[in-house]
Amino acid sequence: MLESLKNADIQHLITTARWFSNLGNALPTTNVVPIGSEQWHRIIHADIQNEFNLPGDAVDLSDVPDFEWLNRALEQAEQKLKEVARAKCQEADGKIARLRAFKWGQVSLRNAPESALLVVGATNLNMAARQAALLTCRVAASEVALETVGVGCLLLGLYHRGHWPFGRAEDGRILVL
Repeated sequence: MLESLKNADIQHLITTARWFSNLGNALPTTNVVPIGSEQWHRIIHADIQNEFNLPGDAVDLSDVPDFEWLNRALEQAEQKLKEVARAKCQEADGKIARLRAFKWGQVSLRNAPESALLVVGATNLNMAARQAALLTCRVAASEVALETVGVGCLLLGLYHRGHWPFGRAEDGRILVL
């Protein structure tokens, strides 16, 4: 399916997405690690402890694979796509596709409610999730415009179903809330 996506498909996936409406209910599929709400809270607490070097009990994350936050991987993917566009002399096509997808995403995300699951203590990740969604829209649109299947189209499908793909495990699987 991902191999045959067109610009209209990307627009449909973005404008009809059920943004963040199915958090904590991801089903295991190929290359996806579903993360439940309890695991999510432990991940965020551990991340906050590490980020700010806070004392506290060690958080057991033995049931969660080691991962990196997806925004880094998406930013790298976007840079590679820009290089591909330059090499193919299609910079304008890629830029137009990214701008359209970004606009569709902004309009569509206006209707997305904030999720209580993305608020852990004083940490509110609703805006981070929205920004990651917009970056995914841009990357997926670039992939389609350049006829390159990559992580953006896969992630956009997960957003469309109401999930937040937030991390990538060392083995390449996507962690999904």
